[in-house]
Amino acid sequence: MQTWNGKYANLTKLLKISKIKGVLEETVKSEKPSFVISKKQVRKEVQGLIKRAEEGVHSTRNQLLAIVTELINNGFPNEQTINIFRKQEDFSENYTIYQINWLRKNHYKPFTTERLREILKEVD
Repeated sequence: MQTWNGKYANLTKLLKISKIKGVLEETVKSEKPSFVISKKQVRKEVQGLIKRAEEGVHSTRNQLLAIVTELINNGFPNEQTINIFRKQEDFSENYTIYQINWLRKNHYKPFTTERLREILKEVD
């Protein structure tokens, strides 16, 4: 059993401390990097395809599809996915957005690792 020491708690001070902690937590959350390569786990094969696409190396349709389905499956937003394809010679932002949304809506699943290895061998 606890006895009262005759002093009252300063609730306004505790409330201020709580608000400050909340603001600090929100600040830390907002400082996270914008593109993290592994939210869940983007496979090495797809990471290689992403690197090629970002460098502007022409990618086949299957290679682009492999990137998009992998990133969708790992919860990446459209903006990050679109930025990967900006250096492709036939890039169209509206068309890319349409295709990504269509793939999301139809719940496309990523390729198997075996199929990804075959796709990596495709000639541009």
